[in-house]
Amino acid sequence: MLNIINNSRDALKENKVVNSKIILTTYQDADNYYIKICDNAGGISEDLLNKIGTQYFTTKGDKGTGLGLYMSKIIVEQNLHGSLSWKNIKDGVCFSISMPK
Repeated sequence: MLNIINNSRDALKENKVVNSKIILTTYQDADNYYIKICDNAGGISEDLLNKIGTQYFTTKGDKGTGLGLYMSKIIVEQNLHGSLSWKNIKDGVCFSISMPK
């Protein structure tokens, strides 16, 4: 979660968003726990949506390693047996984590 929040913070700063927001939402149903992390930093370019989260892919140039989101995905999937996904929303992006109870 910290990696995703830090990525949102970086995007908000880079895009100089005036009324910046990072919204965390948690909920559950009978089978799973859910965490959503959404921001209003402008979203992810459509041509990059399928590339982020892959090993060594970064949008941060020399400041990124391309391992943060990749490792987050691996931890959620392999250690927590859940899933990590992302999609653009109106003014930003929303990352969703689901984990079985």
